[in-house]
Amino acid sequence: MDINLNKIISKTFLEIAYKIINCDIMKAILKGGRNTTKSAVAAICLVVGCMINNASAVAIVKHNNKVERRLASQFRWAISILGVGAYWKEKVGNQEFVLLDSDGKETMNSIRMTGCDDPENLKSYRARLGTFRYVWIEELTNFKNAREVNNLINTMARGGMCCVIHTFNPPERTSNWVNEKYNAPEGTVLNKSSNCIYEEVEFTFESTETNEARTVKLIQAIHHSTYLDIIRDGNAHWLGDLLLAEAKLMEIENNDRYRNEWLGEVIGTNANIFRNVKEWDGDTTGLSLSPLFRGWDWGLGGPDTCAYTTWFYDKKNKRAYLMLEFGSPKMEVDTIAYEMKKVNPHNFPIKADSSVPILNNQLINKGITIVKAKKGPDSVRAGIEFFRNLNGIYINKIATTQSFKEFKNYEYVIDKDGTITTQLPDKNNHFIDCSRYAFEDEIRYNVA
Repeated sequence: MDINLNKIISKTFLEIAYKIINCDIMKAILKGGRNTTKSAVAAICLVVGCMINNASAVAIVKHNNKVERRLASQFRWAISILGVGAYWKEKVGNQEFVLLDSDGKETMNSIRMTGCDDPENLKSYRARLGTFRYVWIEELTNFKNAREVNNLINTMARGGMCCVIHTFNPPERTSNWVNEKYNAPEGTVLNKSSNCIYEEVEFTFESTETNEARTVKLIQAIHHSTYLDIIRDGNAHWLGDLLLAEAKLMEIENNDRYRNEWLGEVIGTNANIFRNVKEWDGDTTGLSLSPLFRGWDWGLGGPDTCAYTTWFYDKKNKRAYLMLEFGSPKMEVDTIAYEMKKVNPHNFPIKADSSVPILNNQLINKGITIVKAKKGPDSVRAGIEFFRNLNGIYINKIATTQSFKEFKNYEYVIDKDGTITTQLPDKNNHFIDCSRYAFEDEIRYNVA
């Protein structure tokens, strides 16, 4: 085959497309706004990859009634635009495109398509022969949580070399599980340095048979695209005048909706409590950094997180800057004391959760200056309002990930009818709680 992808894939996708085809990465997250061609790119990668590697692929949507519109039509288009129709046979009843040999006979390689209405029915799902080299999950946001998707991957990606592709448009709610997992800092239209970032994690496994260690690298790419990237790459004609006019009209009439739908930006909703969180690069130039405020919250065991934060408060301009954090579930007192001494070497007072006095006393006995926070009937809401009324809550998304996630995703409780209530959730808020304790003296409320 002599296929020039430069003519059918926009420049913004070329690098990641080749990495998918060659399985140079294990996961490719293709997200962004409407009409970015990301689903078309995924389909092209699977068609080309299966042909040049004599391999098989599977494409999955949540509901089976979307297989035709979201998957089959994409593959028909990809096969046509690539000019390889003589090498593929569609078997509609089987929801499958079968790769043909040079004599036009069916091979044991194919692209299978399926819905996932009942995940139990997919536990024995297999390729015609061997394993799937590519697993594409389209419209990721239709799946209920990461566990459901991971179970699918565990079924489909067993054995051999494999690349998993996710495609989706980010929902506007910051607390949506997909946004929490994949809202990485990328996208040139969103003022980031690149449209794609790569994350690498290395694992080492001990083999009981050979007594040798095996190292595996998980390389994940998160790519963010918008229709403006397609225009910038000289392919505006792919979109057409009607779509371009629709985008411009929405930008003028409803900018928030435009930013979410067309730019793929996670803008949040009216349920978000802290609409004043600002991404901060950590540059302290011009900040006096005195005084600093320190807080500690005890986890209650299990998955509950012990949390510590240090803040600088620019009282004149009503801006709070998060300087550092640490915390994790099931921390031992000795470990906590060690970390506190490391981040607070001069042993300044730390305002701590007063609900567990025995543990606080253990920290005091280890030389930590603990001041027990005073809790009153309105202390939680008063602390939340203090942060809500700031002109900015400045948090470095990379250096203080856990705090950023909590403040950004904290939402009023939404009832079963979808109505936003005024009730504050009591979960995923440990770094918020320790931050309230840190600022206790600045928060005006009556203590019971």
